[in-house]
Amino acid sequence: QTKQQKIATESKDGFLSIGIAVTSFFHLDHKDPMVKDLFRNRYATNPNQAMEEATRIYLSMMDNVSLAVAVSKYFDRLLKGIDKVGSMVPAIVKADQKLLDQLNGELQKGSNKLVTLPHMADRCAILQRELDLFYAQRLIVPDFSMDQITLGQQRGTGTFAKVYEGTLRQGLVDLQVAVKVPIDELRSRDVTDVLLEESMLRDLQHKHIVKYYGMCRSGTDNNLRLTFIMEYCPFTLKDKCVEVGNSPSSLGRTPDRQREVIQNLTKYLIQISSGLTYLHNISIVHRDLKPENVLLNVQDDVKIADLGLAKKVKDASTCAGSPIFMAPEVLLIGDKYDTKADIYSFAMIMWELWYGKDVSLYAAVEIQGSLKNALESKWRPSLSIVHSPSNNWKDIIKQCWQQDPKQRPT
Repeated sequence: QTKQQKIATESKDGFLSIGIAVTSFFHLDHKDPMVKDLFRNRYATNPNQAMEEATRIYLSMMDNVSLAVAVSKYFDRLLKGIDKVGSMVPAIVKADQKLLDQLNGELQKGSNKLVTLPHMADRCAILQRELDLFYAQRLIVPDFSMDQITLGQQRGTGTFAKVYEGTLRQGLVDLQVAVKVPIDELRSRDVTDVLLEESMLRDLQHKHIVKYYGMCRSGTDNNLRLTFIMEYCPFTLKDKCVEVGNSPSSLGRTPDRQREVIQNLTKYLIQISSGLTYLHNISIVHRDLKPENVLLNVQDDVKIADLGLAKKVKDASTCAGSPIFMAPEVLLIGDKYDTKADIYSFAMIMWELWYGKDVSLYAAVEIQGSLKNALESKWRPSLSIVHSPSNNWKDIIKQCWQQDPKQRPT
């Protein structure tokens, strides 16, 4: 091929396009630590955000000097002399016009998708809820009947359910259980979340996660309720450790008793860590970790409970949980977050256990203005109150409540 034939052939693939030539001059360096972290770690949890950051890095390379160098290299490679440049201008303009037309076409397709896809997603969500409701009303097989359940004293109440102490009769055996009874009947808007929670509870098997025994149905189609039967635990961590007057801080003048309490609290924290590690290893974020949701059985062992807000990491984006225990990225950004949000909550639990104070009440006195504004300013509860934590305890708390989730331990 002559040079002119080669140019004519390659121009069909955009060889003459200044736009293609210049943009091809720039590239992301796969050896750069920031780029490696972006695509090895962050892309897996939030691909949209990762690509947005990659685009920002790419565009930041295109300053005036770099663009001038790229254009100069283009002309040096393809054309020699001003007369040659002049003769090739129509072909160059045509190639770039073709590129612009292609980009415009892609933008139009993207705009159409922005209109069509949300509508399709909404319709699919409605169909999903209708199918799930049909499944719950007609197909689901309960593990127990309500006749096997005897309700006792109410132990707690939440937004969606009440929890009772109860007895499950299985043949000649009576088992003490916790019975979670929905406040409202099952509705199409809630059914998918309820079924996902039930499926998650059924799959979880760990000595420091509250045990799920099964489900029973009550009512008919219009007032159907799915009642969950779980392991009975008589206490919460808050019952035993918060506002009860036996915290390490309050026992600062009695070292022997303080040492004994610290040893017991350390056991609780190790067991919470064990349960969290299990959840995080299967990519589940608890999202509402706090002393009220950490139960203690009759053997005084930890059982992490109330997994109604728990989500797979890829689905964790909504703002859920108790505000004072929420990590900054959850409360402030509300974008995708991961298991590191639970690590922040763990730090707040450690603070409550050391001082024996309700951190919500403490924050209400200390914070002037909103919690969001305080967290933006990196507010944390004080670690300098009388009889402050040991250095080791304090270091763990500080690591776990770092503002940047990447700086928190796993």
